[in-house]
Amino acid sequence: MRRDVCVIGAGVAGLAAAKFLSPHFNVTVFERSHTVGGVWFYNKGNSNATHVTPMYKNLKTNLPNHLMSFSDHSYPDGSPSFLTHQQTLDYLEGYCDKFGLRDLIKFGTTVTMVTPTENGEWSVSTDDGRVKKYCGVAVCSGNFNSPNHPENLVNYRGYLSHSISYDDPGEFDSFNTIMIIGAGNSAVDILTALWRPHKQLYLVHRKDHDLVGLPDILDPWSHIPVQGL
Repeated sequence: MRRDVCVIGAGVAGLAAAKFLSPHFNVTVFERSHTVGGVWFYNKGNSNATHVTPMYKNLKTNLPNHLMSFSDHSYPDGSPSFLTHQQTLDYLEGYCDKFGLRDLIKFGTTVTMVTPTENGEWSVSTDDGRVKKYCGVAVCSGNFNSPNHPENLVNYRGYLSHSISYDDPGEFDSFNTIMIIGAGNSAVDILTALWRPHKQLYLVHRKDHDLVGLPDILDPWSHIPVQGL
């Protein structure tokens, strides 16, 4: 007898989990948006979006496509090494349809609570008021949904924006002095996009040294202050 398993999220991890589990279990995937792809679904400016994803207009992947593909599903021939968010989303849509995963997904449904039961199962509640028990739950909702603002900026009165809401450098055109907190991929991407000869940009991070993996194109801009917190 096949048992019931729940997968939360239809992004990269959720789709892979559904494909792996579906030959052995009755799989139900809960996805709060109305499409697959998770964070790769660009929805800035979409008034009907249930949430905002971290994708921005000109984003491209920072890994070549052969390192981002599943072993049983390749990117189309002729694809560029570094892909746009739309090309990545199209790839995940293709993966979903190739393995018949779409019929397993309940779109527009948010999991509100997961609790263990006395008999070793899991009780899963959704925002449509339904509650069902599953023998297993795969949590594939990711960790890029909730912006993390530094607590010491709570009294800051200037313009404050998190990278999750960033979309286009034009929103910063009126600011001549800009501080970017963090030295991860998003920070370097946004730094590159915001640079103008007349602007003062500060990249502030918590590492204990001043070396940050800036792309080669930033070498002529070595005057940009890089400071550690």
